Amino acid sequence: MIKSIINFIFFNKSFDKKIEQAYKTLEKNSEIEKIYEIKEKLQNLARSNLKSDNSFSEYNLDLNLSLNQFIYSKFINTPYFTSKLIFSIAFNEKFYFPVPRKYLDIICKFTKVSLFKSKILLILFLIFYTLYQFFLIFINIKNFLMPKKINDKKIFLNSIPKLYSNTSADNNNLDFFKWVINYFQLNSKIYFIHDNKFIKDKKIIFSDFDYETNYFNNPLIIFFNPTYFKFYVKSFIKTLQFIIQIFLNKNTELLFLLKEVFFFFYLKELPKKLFYNYCLFNNSNMVFRPLWSYVNEKKNTGSVILYFYSTNMMPLLQEIEKKKYFDIYGYSLHSWPTYLTWNSDQKNWLKNNIRHNSKFKNESLVPFVGKHIKLQKKKKTITIFDVPPKRPGIYCLLNNSYNIYSYDYCQKFLNDIINSIPQKYYLQTEIILKLKKDYNNIDPNYRVLVESIVRNKKIRLITDISPESIIEVSDATISIPFTSTAVTSYNKNKETIYYDPSGKLTKNNCLEKNITLISSQKNLKFWILNTLNK
Repeated sequence: MIKSIINFIFFNKSFDKKIEQAYKTLEKNSEIEKIYEIKEKLQNLARSNLKSDNSFSEYNLDLNLSLNQFIYSKFINTPYFTSKLIFSIAFNEKFYFPVPRKYLDIICKFTKVSLFKSKILLILFLIFYTLYQFFLIFINIKNFLMPKKINDKKIFLNSIPKLYSNTSADNNNLDFFKWVINYFQLNSKIYFIHDNKFIKDKKIIFSDFDYETNYFNNPLIIFFNPTYFKFYVKSFIKTLQFIIQIFLNKNTELLFLLKEVFFFFYLKELPKKLFYNYCLFNNSNMVFRPLWSYVNEKKNTGSVILYFYSTNMMPLLQEIEKKKYFDIYGYSLHSWPTYLTWNSDQKNWLKNNIRHNSKFKNESLVPFVGKHIKLQKKKKTITIFDVPPKRPGIYCLLNNSYNIYSYDYCQKFLNDIINSIPQKYYLQTEIILKLKKDYNNIDPNYRVLVESIVRNKKIRLITDISPESIIEVSDATISIPFTSTAVTSYNKNKETIYYDPSGKLTKNNCLEKNITLISSQKNLKFWILNTLNK
């Protein structure tokens, strides 16, 4: 509802048609890369020289970097900003958006900008957002009246989807919660605190450990205790002093961080025993690092970790079209102390793109989405892992430089595989197609294609079961480049390949170099027949 209202205000009701038209205009004029170049330059803005309280530097916190992270993640790298930029360049319209002047000065070099409209919007946005932050500060006072006592191990999970809990004691099928417990070698009562309201609170009990999942709309709720209310008052006073300081320094954009600064002041007063044992963030929300996490890391070293639930993070389209790579996803802004990666290739790629002095840990896989269950294997099984193409308007809106997953590319990927399997093998072999569950945004033509293949070839379509569970019963897997399912298959010693229907990809952007990349239907058919006849 809110998204629709914003779209109407900014773009009117014909938004979908207008964005597709604008995108085609940019493609025709070879101006798509202007969007990438602008975002990269905005990401790399020089930091201001704001003099701040020593309490920030003591926690290895650069407020100006945090501000850039916030603006980039909440404003710049959003569909609304991208759309306004696309319309401006494609239709020669004046660009306006509520971002600071130094951002607009860069955009001015590429398109016309209304500085006045942008300034007015920024002022209004700052006023309303500041009031909103004060509201959140005051409303949290009620949490002191009903504190949540959690004395055991506490783990915060940020930006997680609807994860399924596997109640089986069979650790061969790890769900995400069990994986965390195993990885960090936890063996007592564990509380998982998360921010996804669609995950029901659960208690899972095993012989050697048990855990609870608890939803809180505010991850800081565990830090509220009547004993520490005096620190809350003290933090409010310090926040008022902070506001005076930023006005004196004429850096009012820091008002965006007001709530973050307040809770930073509050948490730094609290005893170590209250803090999370681990705070796990992931690549779905990886640019802005909350200020309270700096305190958690200081109080409990090694507790704040960014993990990747996928290895499919390389700009493949650039390789096919031999274009320059632009970093538009905010890697240069990162300030996470520790990264958890799938393998050394992913680790090395991140090291080359992240400026922060971070630590890196390797892990073979991270089981994330889908139900983790034990499937029954009846016959030889080959599983196909695709990436469904999204509706054209979605791609235009996201302006995704990674994207190779057009309808034509995905159609050829699927058809080439299906046509490479002789008809006689369909009776004696189970062919599984694992489709990602994002039904709303899938290109309707691709949905029709999948339904037709499933109906005519009688292959099994799976959407809600985890890739790990399917791979366990698979003899071989075929993945679209360069999805993490192939890495998981390789780590489980399964026959696995990437198949590139374009024939143009190399292993340059593959984060597991040991996996075979097949680039022709002839070689694909040879591999399939060889696999089926083993």
